[in-house]
Amino acid sequence: MRVFRNIDEIVTNRPSTVVIGVFDGVHRGHQALLQEAKNIANLSDTDLVVITFDPHPRSVIFNVNPPHLASLPYRLELLEQNQVDVVFVLPFDKSRSKQSAEDFIKEILVDKLQVKNVIIGENFRFGYKALGDIALLERTGKKFNYTTIEIKKFSSDEVWSSTNARKLIEAGEMTKAAEVLGRLPRVCGEVVHGDHRGRELGYPTANLKVDENSCLPQAGIYAGFLTNELTKERFAAAISAGPNATFDQQHLSLEAYVLDETEIDLYGKRVTFEFLKKLRNSEKFDSVEQLLDQMGQDVAETRRLTSEH
Repeated sequence: MRVFRNIDEIVTNRPSTVVIGVFDGVHRGHQALLQEAKNIANLSDTDLVVITFDPHPRSVIFNVNPPHLASLPYRLELLEQNQVDVVFVLPFDKSRSKQSAEDFIKEILVDKLQVKNVIIGENFRFGYKALGDIALLERTGKKFNYTTIEIKKFSSDEVWSSTNARKLIEAGEMTKAAEVLGRLPRVCGEVVHGDHRGRELGYPTANLKVDENSCLPQAGIYAGFLTNELTKERFAAAISAGPNATFDQQHLSLEAYVLDETEIDLYGKRVTFEFLKKLRNSEKFDSVEQLLDQMGQDVAETRRLTSEH
């Protein structure tokens, strides 16, 4: 998969089938859309091209940056898994936000990408003041000889959307969030030193400095996995999100106890936490003994759930 990050970098040898969107999380709705687009690209002998944006357009237009479900590098990885041929990461700024839909079509789709097909989702809008729509694309397509195809929304009992995935993660509903995403919800970051209290209790934890603006889970204890991003080693882990009330901890933390790996050294390493299921809410225990007893139960349940996954 080729990736371009600037308009001047774009070099195409074949006509393209273009899909436009943020693709945050590349959830199951996105995956279904990309599969339809890939079929069309194959039938028309074109490259499947995704135009995505960095940063999120809402952060520029409305000064609101939705917590991301996937970092840009992971988004690109997911797009490659979905057989995308080319990704153009369009730098989005104030100037770009004021570009008319007509100019966007001419500058990028026609002149740079040799567009033959434009695939859009239901109710797709683009360009300055969101004035670009399917009607405009169809009119312009007659002039520049491309076809516009609208794909209706894909869904299940859970709405396949980035907004719904964020709501479910923030509510601790990891099973439902996984149904929307088509994978386990995850956060990434660097392992840093914490209070070292877990090691004193016999449960050493990896404390995560989470990447900025990640979609974070509801406070509680979760069964899940920890993956070392460099080595790709994946371990079953009991994950705690939120402050430790038993020790009157005030600051929020995200830490994972890797099962059966008390000597593992992850400090300074980039890791991923994946959330399989919420086990319970955070609690304040009357004694360390009660806390240890509950932690033992959490680890046992984590072991059972992760062994079945």
